[in-house]
Amino acid sequence: MRKTVFYFLLLIILIILSFLVLEISIRSYLSIKNLNNPHVSYWGKTWYSYQNETLKLQKFDKLLLKKLKETNLQKVYLPRWIPGSNITIDDQGFRKNDNKDIKFKNNKKILVTGDSFAFGSQVSNNQTWPSYLEKIVKVKVLNGGQPAYSSAQSLRKAIIMSEQYNFDYFIWSFIYEDFERDETSNFLIKKNNEMQFNEYTEVNSDIEIPRNKNIYLLFKEYFFIVYLIDREIVKKLITDNKNYNKKKYSSLIDFSNQYSTSYTPREEIKFLIKEFKKIEIDNKYILIQHTDFSKNTEKKIIDLRKKNYNNKYKKLIYELANINQIQIIDTEDIFKKMSEKERRMMWFDHHSPQGNKIIAELISKNINF
Repeated sequence: MRKTVFYFLLLIILIILSFLVLEISIRSYLSIKNLNNPHVSYWGKTWYSYQNETLKLQKFDKLLLKKLKETNLQKVYLPRWIPGSNITIDDQGFRKNDNKDIKFKNNKKILVTGDSFAFGSQVSNNQTWPSYLEKIVKVKVLNGGQPAYSSAQSLRKAIIMSEQYNFDYFIWSFIYEDFERDETSNFLIKKNNEMQFNEYTEVNSDIEIPRNKNIYLLFKEYFFIVYLIDREIVKKLITDNKNYNKKKYSSLIDFSNQYSTSYTPREEIKFLIKEFKKIEIDNKYILIQHTDFSKNTEKKIIDLRKKNYNNKYKKLIYELANINQIQIIDTEDIFKKMSEKERRMMWFDHHSPQGNKIIAELISKNINF
């Protein structure tokens, strides 16, 4: 009996040691493979919590699908976020800039809407480009950026905000991928060949699915072996995950009747430009941002993004903005002039603090505040 127990314990110890050796080997391999990426570390927690939206910042909205809720998170420590980040959203849905003791040169206000690049995902309140812009130009900036927003969502948010508050400047920020999000969420629809915004109703409660700290979730959070197996194999095998695929909203429009979700990129952008021009703010600008096209990202991924998004939308946006005399500020203009080493410091999935500061400087040089 003792001999059986001894061999059993020995087997357990060998399994644990093998697991740890494999874990260290995977972390070492990934670290060497991404040695030139200045932002990535494989020696902490995995990115499970980051990719599964640990930060619950949004709530349902009939017109916008989701909107930011009042939040005050201090000293947040999450994988792929700047350590000790502060994330503060006021009761109006604006992210705070945390700029103290600024002497504003006038009473003017700048409205910013956009996706996570405008919101400032992965950085602290005072490291977003709206925050840096406020410091540079000494004009109040209201950051209405929101993670995962489509181009139409961010524009509609600006329309709603401009009807509630007075602004002197508006910067509509997006990446090319945001136009694809309109289609996947059915945010834009057609009736009698006329484009319009969709509206939604709640199907299920917006209370998040409980994520109890069971052993499997703990292992996914702390061990890259489990995290990678789950991401690359398990998730692809499971096709009917009721908890994760359960929709929390539904369109108020019946597509089987007079409405359609089928439209061309030209129709989409033409409609959005028309709505952009209607906004009653005197000074309006388009800011085009870009996902990481440095060597932090594999070339095949960059090429695929350009094929699927840049080539699909870039020419149309420039053409229609030019026809409507809308000024575009394209951040590609600054990044393409940088050395590869400099570009690698600009992105960390989203923009790093350095990248956000440079974007703010670009905006300040192109707009007379």
